[in-house]
This record gives sequence, C-alpha cells and structure tokens, in this order.
Amino acid sequence: WSPDGENILFVRGEGLYSSSLLTIKKNGAGLKTLLAKSQGFIATPNWGSNNQIYYTLLKPRKTLVKTESQSEECWGLDQGSVWVYDPSTGEHSSLLDDGNDNRHPVVSPTGRYLAYISTRGNDGAEVKVIRDRGSLFILDLKTGERLRITDGVSLNGGPPCWSPDGDRLVFFSFRDNRPAAWILEWRKYAIKD
Repeated sequence: WSPDGENILFVRGEGLYSSSLLTIKKNGAGLKTLLAKSQGFIATPNWGSNNQIYYTLLKPRKTLVKTESQSEECWGLDQGSVWVYDPSTGEHSSLLDDGNDNRHPVVSPTGRYLAYISTRGNDGAEVKVIRDRGSLFILDLKTGERLRITDGVSLNGGPPCWSPDGDRLVFFSFRDNRPAAWILEWRKYAIKD
C-alpha cells in the first residue's frame, strides 16, 4: 500500500527473468507502470512511510553446464540487491549491492530505518544451513549506520515485519529445525556492523 492508503504496489512478471513494478488505485482504476520490464525479478516491494519504494532485484544468471558429451546453458536467479524508487522523480538506484545477497527491504513506521535480510558476514565454515544463511540487518536511512540484529534468518521466508510502534521485528526462520515466525525487540540485539 502507498502511505496514504490510496494505491496498491505490485509486481507483474513480463516473461522469463523480466518483471515490472506497478501501482493501481484501490478502486481498480489508474494502473501506472513505475518500472517497465526490468531485467531481473523484482520481489517484495515496500512503499515506505518516507514515500520511497524499496524492492529486491534478483538478476538473471547464466551458468554453462558441461558433461563429457555436451554443454548446456542453465539460467537462474543471482543473489539479490536492494533498490530504491522515488515516486516523485521516477528515479531508481541501487541502495544495497555490495556482493552479498540482500533481500526483503521493509521501512520502519517512522521512515528512518530499513530492515532487510542479508548474507553479509555469513561466509565462515560454520555457516552451512542454506535455508537460514541470512542475517537480519537494519540500515539507518538518516546516518547510513548498519546494525546486525540476529543470524539464522531465512532468505526465502519473506520480508521481516515491523510492529506499529517500530520497536519490534518479526521474521521467519527454521531455527530448531522447524519453521516459525520469531519476534524480538531489535534495539536489545543491535550490533554495529
């Protein structure tokens, strides 16, 4: 939803590894394309209370697979990066594209903080569980400070969710070998990255 509650933000697939970011008024009128046929898969867009739209972009990746008798191209999605779109200017730019898999950006109710999931810092030998290889981070959009909140967060479980007061975050994880939603007061666990 837009901050004023009048528009719905959504993604439309445009063929293999191409997608568009659109809005439509809540009454079903006024379909508007914000980003047309982006090369990659746009996922989990979030229209923040700061009136900026944040989204994950997963770009296509080609891998050549060879056997003794043949070689074939295989296509898939590469790691994610977080982008920001300004509805007032139509400009979009990369916000988190640092060589890590960054996904699922969600703006806090105040518009100051951006929660997201990333593989940043999870490259040690002890990190072997693929499904929960992410960590929950918060980026202070005012100062640029990055805070690590907790590890063992699912990259594929969807975006975290802020409490209405902005004091708690809910996220998905397979901790203890069972899928569950977890809730925590993020300021208690924040470590400067």
